[in-house]
Amino acid sequence: MGAKAEPRTPIRLTFTTVAPTIFPMNNNSYIADESLAYVTMTTYRLMYSTLRRKFKKSGIELTPEQWGVLVLLWERKSATQDELATALCVDKSSMSRVLSTMQDADLVTRCTDPANERKKNICATRSSELVRERGFALAIEALEISLEGVSPEELENCIKVLNTVKRNLRNRKTGPANRRSMEDMT
Repeated sequence: MGAKAEPRTPIRLTFTTVAPTIFPMNNNSYIADESLAYVTMTTYRLMYSTLRRKFKKSGIELTPEQWGVLVLLWERKSATQDELATALCVDKSSMSRVLSTMQDADLVTRCTDPANERKKNICATRSSELVRERGFALAIEALEISLEGVSPEELENCIKVLNTVKRNLRNRKTGPANRRSMEDMT
């Protein structure tokens, strides 16, 4: 038999700059399962591991990060390393490592931009196409598991809210000068 779960003691927080009515907390108490940050983080980790396991079981040697890069490249045909980092919300050095690993696996290549020879674009290779169809099928399976019991309307509202939060955070981080270019990446 499993151990009995201890009752959780809420953490007391005080919100002074935002109307407390938008937070699903009672008496300014923090409850992890009602926190947008906590729920988003743990959901991401569960979705990540679900997709990773499906890929591994099917013999696809890709991480979900690498899959995200390929999906963007298949959609856009090419992108710069900075554009990929911005679109996937990762820092430039992490993106560089992901791309180097993918280049070593012959999934991406660096190609010269026809409009600007000094600019290097990242392009998906023909060998990346070998995982495209099966990868999408597995990604859809993982999403179906994740979205069981979620109505199309709930999903649409969830995505709208999360995109608003993402836009707010990006705008806060980058300032007004860069807002447009970052919004174009989503």
